[in-house]
Amino acid sequence: MDDFKPNIKLELVTLWSDTEARPIKVIKLIVNRELNERSEVHFFELDKLIQSAKSDQNGNEINFESLFHNLTKREQEILISVAKGATSIEISEELYISVNTVKNHRRNIKTKLNLIDTIEYSKFLRWVFLNIK
Repeated sequence: MDDFKPNIKLELVTLWSDTEARPIKVIKLIVNRELNERSEVHFFELDKLIQSAKSDQNGNEINFESLFHNLTKREQEILISVAKGATSIEISEELYISVNTVKNHRRNIKTKLNLIDTIEYSKFLRWVFLNIK
C-alpha cells in the first residue's frame, strides 16, 4: 500500500476578466488528496486576498499603523517581541520586568487594540512582524 500524502501546489497566474475587461492576478491552488484521483483546482483573486488581510470580519479596513502608535513605548516593545514569537517569560527576562507585568501589558494591549477575534489579532501581529523594525 502506498503512503500517499496530499499534494498542494500554488501558482500565481494572470487571467483575463470578462466582466472587468482587464487582466487580474490570481492564486491557483491545486490539491491532490488521493493518489490517481482528479485534482481540485481553486482560484483566489490576489487583490481580494491582500484586502482581506487588512480587513476585519465586516470588511472594514484596519489601520494597523494607527493602532500600533496608540500603544505606549513599553507596550510596543512587548508587542514586537510577541510578534517574533517570544513567550512572556522570555520577554520578562529581556526587558528586566516580572512575568506578571508582561501579562498585564499583553492584556492591556488586547484591550486597547479592540480587535474582535484571534484572526484579527494574528493579522496585526503579522503586520507588526513585517513592518516594524
